[in-house]
Amino acid sequence: MIKLKFNAKMTYIFLILAVSVYLVMMLVTIPQLRHEMNGIEVFDLRALGYSLEEGRAIIETITPSGRQFYTHVQLPLDFIYPFSITMFCISFLKQASNRYKILKAIWWLPIFIMLFDYTENIFIYLMLNGHASDFMIGFSSAMTVLKSMSSTVIYSIILIILMLKIADRIAKSVRKGSE
Repeated sequence: MIKLKFNAKMTYIFLILAVSVYLVMMLVTIPQLRHEMNGIEVFDLRALGYSLEEGRAIIETITPSGRQFYTHVQLPLDFIYPFSITMFCISFLKQASNRYKILKAIWWLPIFIMLFDYTENIFIYLMLNGHASDFMIGFSSAMTVLKSMSSTVIYSIILIILMLKIADRIAKSVRKGSE
């Protein structure tokens, strides 16, 4: 069994990897896909999911080169991103659990981000390769919503922890200044 030791260095490495891949997707691949789909938003960025009609419109509108680009460029990147962002979140929460004991019970929750994103990606791949049934579109949309919800919860927890850390530092500096 592989046992990972989470430390600050690993946390930063995963964060840098996640942000780098995210920037490539947002600045390069997703704009290219929008172009290949006549401006229609891609599956991945529809946080509230999509209807059967919207799913079909994406599949019918995307050009053959766009389909190729989605399956051979965007989706591979979108397998790296969920792993790296999940590992960042786990590493961050594991380290923060030393100070905030409640996190010892929930540090593993970011795994759901990866699970839902990978499932979404597999279904997108299948749909782009001719398996776009109503069930596939609906299930993929549900995974998109669950990915968005789990990401929002985890990112909110991380932001709260960061705000608590900042408040602690400010309180310490005020106490030091008044001594």
